[in-house]
Amino acid sequence: MLSKSASRIRFTLLCLTCIILACYLFFPKKETSLSPTQTEFKKISDIQHASHADYIFLQDTEGKEWIYKQIVEEAPDDQIVIVLESVAAEMAKAVKIPLNEVRLISANEVFPHSFLAGYPGSLHLKVQGKSVEDSSPWEDFDIHQKIRSAFLIARKGPLPPEEVGLRREVIQNMAKHPDLAKIVALDTYLGNNDRSNPNVFYDQTSNTFYGIDMGSCLIGNLAESAREKIQNFTTSDTPFSKQELVGLTHYSQALQSLLSTFPPKETIALLDHALKEAGFYPENPLLWNEDVERKVRKWKLAIEENYSSTKSLVTLLESMNGN
Repeated sequence: MLSKSASRIRFTLLCLTCIILACYLFFPKKETSLSPTQTEFKKISDIQHASHADYIFLQDTEGKEWIYKQIVEEAPDDQIVIVLESVAAEMAKAVKIPLNEVRLISANEVFPHSFLAGYPGSLHLKVQGKSVEDSSPWEDFDIHQKIRSAFLIARKGPLPPEEVGLRREVIQNMAKHPDLAKIVALDTYLGNNDRSNPNVFYDQTSNTFYGIDMGSCLIGNLAESAREKIQNFTTSDTPFSKQELVGLTHYSQALQSLLSTFPPKETIALLDHALKEAGFYPENPLLWNEDVERKVRKWKLAIEENYSSTKSLVTLLESMNGN
């Protein structure tokens, strides 16, 4: 026979066991997102070289293919552009703009496939389809809103006005598919000047376009240029076709989503988070100097200016639709 004390202890343990079991069975377990270093990647290519970056193809445990990329220039103000790709990818995902997923690899992380120790990198999910440079869905494909930075203007001079921004060719092309209008809207909002054909992919099976490579964001005010272009087109002798107007409507809707979801405060917070995640902060002298600090200030000013200009652009687009 057990003593009364032993019986009470046994009863208490039995009750605790039942409580723990009930919690395990009936309360949902919190899902955790694995960091890139916690996810196993298998190398499926040799290191390859682009003009400003080295990269390698990897495969995760689910069979998805990724591209790991590191900027080859070690200067912090060259390295820092990887955060723009992460910021753009997060914004695109939130408002359902078809852009590839991007994950930052911190300079402080030990990533087994890194080829430049102590510097950040980025993982880019490989999108479906082929580059339109290699397999264009139609002739004269072009959604590139061109603009030159102050540095390039100093070296090469400004672009002719007819080659800048939301050209008629861009409007005609984006009017052929709603995905393209969304991608063009993201480029306008973020001042991305590198939507050349290698940076657009088309998947014929799903009839889907994808944008990649947003490292050239916040170069200039494409929204102001777009407003001027559309204003000039509406007063010219070549009115927009019905198809072009539909494309501009999709473009305006995407811009409105970006304005409401990512006003300057939210966009700057996203940028600050990406900077810290990658390792760009004053306490890290390897990746932070006066040039980086100046560039970050410039980016934040561009975010404010682009937002204001995009609001004016959307007002003009809505007036064209009689809204």
